[in-house]
Amino acid sequence: AFEASLRALPGWQKMCTDLGTEDYMCEPGYSLVNFVWPALPADATGNAVKSYLANGKGDEEFPLDIALDMVASYQLEPGLFPQGYRPGDKITKLRSYFEFRTYGSDAEYQEFLFGEAIPLIHSFAQNAGAFDVFWDGRFITDHEVFSALLGDAMMAVGSGTFIVGYLSVHTRSIIVSCVSLSLVVFSMPLAFVTFSTISGSQTLHASAILALFLIIGLGADVVLVLVTFWDASLHKYKARDFSERIVYMYRHAAWACLATTLTTAASFFANLVSVLRQLREFGCFMGACIV
Repeated sequence: AFEASLRALPGWQKMCTDLGTEDYMCEPGYSLVNFVWPALPADATGNAVKSYLANGKGDEEFPLDIALDMVASYQLEPGLFPQGYRPGDKITKLRSYFEFRTYGSDAEYQEFLFGEAIPLIHSFAQNAGAFDVFWDGRFITDHEVFSALLGDAMMAVGSGTFIVGYLSVHTRSIIVSCVSLSLVVFSMPLAFVTFSTISGSQTLHASAILALFLIIGLGADVVLVLVTFWDASLHKYKARDFSERIVYMYRHAAWACLATTLTTAASFFANLVSVLRQLREFGCFMGACIV
């Protein structure tokens, strides 16, 4: 029923017919269900032919051993069953796979995939009971990773709220807290421009969004140091001697902030020697954020 629901989606039908992709890989695809419920097609006169069509649309369920023999006759066991499967083994995992030849229509394919197919798969997976449902394919992995990271990034709102609250208590000004934290977050677009200029790339791996967590925490440390020395300047200057107090604050806080900033940035820039491209990108981007 699940695979039938997938194949009945309007987008699925469009991908398999309107875009010139009508073949067996797309509809009905390869699945054990198709062999358990094969159809007996009719000829031009309307009479049923004797050759079964493995499309999962039959009215009569085949015995499992016969269905497995049919799978073996088509040499589909490596595709449908786990690696190392041998006839007679207990089957605990099954794979179904479908192929869409989009001929450059990636936008329409992604619209169908994330607008129709993936929501239906998620819905089934949540109500599958004893079944565990896994899925994979072109564009899917990046989409799933990005969705997970985006959900995690929303948690940064909670940490940011806590930091703003703490800074407001420490600075006794919610305006100073919000503005200072905003300046910290604005380092990310500037860092991206720097990264893009250095690397010549206009894209970043989705994991770069984790920089938001780190930059908020590290930036808050710098704000606390600056505020602490700003308050300490009152012991030497009057409250309205702003120019002298600013000089005092930067003179004493600069070395402390510079040391922590450079050492932290260097630890991220060290990832540039990694053989993994995503790790190099994240190290460069995060280092640029800190600097």
